[in-house]
Amino acid sequence: MANPVGGIVNTDENAFEARDLENDFHDMSTTKDPMTSHDAENEVSDDDQDYEVILKRLTKLEKQVAKNRKRDTETSEMNTKVTLAIESVNEMKRTVENVVYI
Repeated sequence: MANPVGGIVNTDENAFEARDLENDFHDMSTTKDPMTSHDAENEVSDDDQDYEVILKRLTKLEKQVAKNRKRDTETSEMNTKVTLAIESVNEMKRTVENVVYI
């Protein structure tokens, strides 16, 4: 398992949240009784409240995914910089070895 700051744990958390959100949405949509529901103007129905809850959870999930993408991009950029630095050090090392043997 990866470090909690790393991508694997956060990706798993996002996947679990997405699955739970999908299950909750499915549960809410299948448990409604169309015969007992009614539409009254300016009345806040359970459907509206359910929609708001789902919308908030979706927004939170979108933010988590965006944050993880940003973190992944930053990690990738840092890895590239580290690789370039290592290559530069190796090149300098070879240059010094060549100077010493000349």
